[in-house]
Amino acid sequence: MSQDGTATSVAFSPDGSTLASGSGSGGFETGFLNIWDVKIGKLVRKAELDGAINALQFFPGGKTLAVGTLKGTLLVSSQTGKPIAKLGDGYTTFLDVSDDGQIVVSNAGGKVAVWDVATRKAVAEVKPKDYAYGVSISPDSKRFAFGSRAGGVGIVESATGRIEHTFETPKLVQTVAFSPDGKQLAAGNYFTGELYIWDMSTREKITDVKLSNQGIFSLAWSLQGAFLAASVYHDRIIILLDPKTGKHLETIITAILGARSVTVSPDGSLIAAACTPTVMR
Repeated sequence: MSQDGTATSVAFSPDGSTLASGSGSGGFETGFLNIWDVKIGKLVRKAELDGAINALQFFPGGKTLAVGTLKGTLLVSSQTGKPIAKLGDGYTTFLDVSDDGQIVVSNAGGKVAVWDVATRKAVAEVKPKDYAYGVSISPDSKRFAFGSRAGGVGIVESATGRIEHTFETPKLVQTVAFSPDGKQLAAGNYFTGELYIWDMSTREKITDVKLSNQGIFSLAWSLQGAFLAASVYHDRIIILLDPKTGKHLETIITAILGARSVTVSPDGSLIAAACTPTVMR
């Protein structure tokens, strides 16, 4: 499935019937939001937004998207492609939506903000010692994780912004992802190519696998937790792993350049990736 601009992000709707993809062009001043019918593989809606799209995620129900752009964090209707509200300004590179749809966590300017969707206001903010990268909210919404340019993964209390724990790693952690049951946390290192998985109850590292010499860009769990998809950007591959053992299950070769974002359909049967300049499934 091809689209205009540089593909940067993908997300399946909660029922798996729709795929949203984001891109940017024209010096990245213009963002394109594309809505695809998964069954037939066709584009059904396209909308322009102010600023290139870096990240997006569906809300429960699938009618609304949180979209991170060059200009800020938006709430956008997936049915019309039109913005509903703006949560904050700044170059938003990563975001996540809680499973209950009540909060959005986004990264802008290296800081991380927790947004109350009902009031459209920030209820907590984290200013790491160094630039923050990928974010992931736990299934119960009580905490979120963020990766750091300096290395390490911070675990933060959503209600207060208090960092309650830090998992130490070499620099730079580009992407983090809680398992669907919240019992594990995965993180990918951009510089070392290592994948880490921690047990959230014991805070012990249970997996440390080197996937490449560098370039883990995005992670996505299958909803059942049966496998973890890791985009190794510079190798132009997506590796599927058994999260219990770290064993390679399958390797998928991407198009032209590597995938900046990867996502798994709710039933685990499809994988979508934002590649340059196409979206594959």
